[in-house]
Amino acid sequence: MKAIHPDEATLLRSVIGELPERRQAELGRHVSRCRPCGTNRAATRRLHERLSAAGDLLAFAAGDVFAARPGSGSAGQPGGRASAQSLKTALERLVGEKERLLAAIESDASKAARGLDLDDGACRLAAAHVLEEALMGDPSKRFAEFAAGVAGRKTTDMEEAEAVVPREQLRALSHLVRGNSTLFAGRPRDAATDFRTAWSEFGAFDAPEHLCAWAEIAESLRRSYEGRAVEGRVLAERALETFERYGLDRGIVRARHALAVAQYTAGEFREAHRGFRAVIVLKDATGLDRARGVSGAAFCLAARGRFHDAAKEYSRVRRKLRGEGAQAEQSLLQGEMKIALGTAGRWHPRADGLAAFALPEAAGAFHARRLATEIVKTAVEEGLEKAKELLGEIEADPSRGYAYLYVCQLAMIKASNDPARYVKFAKAISEATRSMPYLKDEGPTQPVCREQVLGEEALLESNALNFLGSPLEAREAARRARLHFVSAEGNAFAMALADYFEGSAASVSCDYAGAWKLLRAAQDEFLNYGQENWQGRAEAAIGTNLMNRGSTQSAVVSFDSALRILHPERDEVAYASTLVNRGYSLVQLSRLDAARATYAKALSMTRRLGMTVNVLMIRTGLAMIDLKSGKLSRAFMLFEKLADEAQSLDLAVDIVCARLRAAECLGRMGRNQEMLDRVAHLITAPEVEFLRHDQALREFFKSVENRTVNHEFLAHIARFVEARDRGARAAYRPFKLVANGN
Repeated sequence: MKAIHPDEATLLRSVIGELPERRQAELGRHVSRCRPCGTNRAATRRLHERLSAAGDLLAFAAGDVFAARPGSGSAGQPGGRASAQSLKTALERLVGEKERLLAAIESDASKAARGLDLDDGACRLAAAHVLEEALMGDPSKRFAEFAAGVAGRKTTDMEEAEAVVPREQLRALSHLVRGNSTLFAGRPRDAATDFRTAWSEFGAFDAPEHLCAWAEIAESLRRSYEGRAVEGRVLAERALETFERYGLDRGIVRARHALAVAQYTAGEFREAHRGFRAVIVLKDATGLDRARGVSGAAFCLAARGRFHDAAKEYSRVRRKLRGEGAQAEQSLLQGEMKIALGTAGRWHPRADGLAAFALPEAAGAFHARRLATEIVKTAVEEGLEKAKELLGEIEADPSRGYAYLYVCQLAMIKASNDPARYVKFAKAISEATRSMPYLKDEGPTQPVCREQVLGEEALLESNALNFLGSPLEAREAARRARLHFVSAEGNAFAMALADYFEGSAASVSCDYAGAWKLLRAAQDEFLNYGQENWQGRAEAAIGTNLMNRGSTQSAVVSFDSALRILHPERDEVAYASTLVNRGYSLVQLSRLDAARATYAKALSMTRRLGMTVNVLMIRTGLAMIDLKSGKLSRAFMLFEKLADEAQSLDLAVDIVCARLRAAECLGRMGRNQEMLDRVAHLITAPEVEFLRHDQALREFFKSVENRTVNHEFLAHIARFVEARDRGARAAYRPFKLVANGN
């Protein structure tokens, strides 16, 4: 049978690996037997390599120093002019000098750099090893400080030493490490100077190829983060080829990672995601490298609009690193996510050095956030009607969907200031969304559909109603939010928010079992998404549930746990509210000094934030501490002022409770006639209408009419009304039974 010789196109497809596996094997067997075809394939390969190299050069601008490598040394060899004896001596002392240097860096990195004996070959070799290892994966601050110190040493410091490690190599490594730290701190442009300096230093001696490859990876990431994906890809592929040729596993992983970042920047999300996955599952990858892969996969998902899936990917690694205390890895991942997402996401640094995931600000959402801030500010300072006008004015704004969402979220933290106003504000937001399309509407896809906004609006309404003392309505609003999120094809995080708000309302409405189930489910989901702030809120709501059902000591434990999770500045409203509830629980436990300290901390925060209702609750708690401590005159004056303030805020229950406590103080001071007159006046006031229809409190009105009231009876009534207002389920027990110990 006559042999079929491959044409030029087939040979080229064979060289670049585009032939099917079976056809490639057949061609290989033919070429091994046919000399002309073997010669032709070799020529085709050389031509392809020259064209590829030319193509790589075309990716760079004229004069770009990274277009070609500066040196051609052997990987793994230090290069330079060291004698065999000096190199042997340096290697023998390397381990000890390296350990000493690492200890010095841990203690004071800048001092370690200043004290480095650059005339000693072993010290210089140890410094090179430390810097190269830092370059492979430790961008922590202490190594950046050490690298900066070495880079800042005068060149003359290194001239006299026999070159076990050339001075240019040590300086290049220093600039690379410092540049990497700057890059992952979120300043890619500032890192460019260090990377160019390192590259020029490599050009001053016979630089090892593997060091050039490390520099190419660093510059590849920097250019990709700046949107120069083609250049980033070429540099990453060049580095990958070097590391594969020399079998350097850490380099292979990092080069694949850099290549995936370049693909992500170019919009090739599927290919980039596959590349990051390859890093994750690679057998020889370190924990840090696998973490890099996960973070890369996360920002690829975010770029494709799968924001909550991205949050789950990222939070798993973040929680694991926090448990291991891996500070270097944490800072690297935080910086990488911050750079890679850029304006596509908000990353809030927390006290633990990690970043908290938030919904992305894409498609003009920065502009929308400014609009939302202005609208909420107007609602606070100029009133609801003016805010409604602004809501109407943005009806035609392309970013209105995000603006409505942010209005709901920003108003959420203000709801405790004036709950009634924010119930109306939520309804105004709902009305403003009429021009928005539903998800099922035909036409161009909107970044935000009406169901999403209505879901957020219902959550705002639920929160405000809960503060207003209408837990049943608040629970219904949270259920409505859940239905809207389902219609909007919402994710598990949105459902967890609905669970949290419904659970909070259920706790106040005395459905303790239902509230516990909802809040625990929400807390688990917040944990999955790495949302510490919402996790802390859920823990605080669980504490409120325990407090209302009478498990006060357990409630304090939950409040303490919530305060450890919440940040006092970034989660300040939730943090302050938790402090208020903790103070109340401590009062119930008669731990008055601890309660006073908690209230003092909460008072400064709530006043600064304008949390009017919470300020009233704190002052009530402080008055109760005075009452329990026997400071009756002071307690009486405080309760009188509290009653007037509650009246100005139209808070009927707080008015009644404050007046009952004031009358109780009079009775305890022996001013019984004044006590009776005040109570007689109280039962004629419009604020007690809600009590008049309560079958359980007939004893109260009958006792007032018979003028048989005493201060202990008033305290009994006040405790019942206060507990019911907080959502504590307590059947009213007639005072005569309580007094008789039955």
